[in-house]
Amino acid sequence: SQSIVIHIIIGYLYYHFSDYENAFIHYGIALSLLDETNLLTSELYNHIGDVWSNIDNVDNAISCYQQALHIGNQNNIFQSDIHQKILLKKKNSIQNPTDERQINNIDEHDRSIINLDNEIQLKNYQNQLNAEHNLTSIQRIDLSYQIGLCLMRKDDSPQALEIFLKTKQMLINEQLDDENNPTSIQCVDLSYQIGLCLMKKGDFPQALQSLLQA
Repeated sequence: SQSIVIHIIIGYLYYHFSDYENAFIHYGIALSLLDETNLLTSELYNHIGDVWSNIDNVDNAISCYQQALHIGNQNNIFQSDIHQKILLKKKNSIQNPTDERQINNIDEHDRSIINLDNEIQLKNYQNQLNAEHNLTSIQRIDLSYQIGLCLMRKDDSPQALEIFLKTKQMLINEQLDDENNPTSIQCVDLSYQIGLCLMKKGDFPQALQSLLQA
């Protein structure tokens, strides 16, 4: 598990230094050690798609993004962001002006729906958490967790990190993290989401520690 996370972080660093060959190597090693049900596999395909995108291989980028969507679909992780990446790559690959206008219209429509839906969900979750006083601990944890996911979709990882850390502390305080509890999977995913936030922040040692708990 530690070696997988280390390879992901090394690949991520190589990507940001534009050393795409080595990014592919380390992402590939990590991918070979994961199965299709692991949450990290979806994120890995997302990262690999970004590498292909940066070297202008549109087909491979779209293929990786679609695979990330497929794997992460049930966990609802970064789905809207990846969907937007696919639309953008398709739009940029169109040569015919008429087709380009059509893609632009689709892109704007889909983006507006995605952004609107996410904003509505975020406000609903926040209102429920603030206004409803009879919520159980599990309900509060779930609402807080969903707020964090909405913030991640907004690309507001600093605020999402704060929410995820508070949510995880709520789990610890309530001692709800056991295999028979419905929030257990969220504890695993919280560690994963916290790790992603810390990677974006550039805090790789802490990201490593959090991802190892996922």
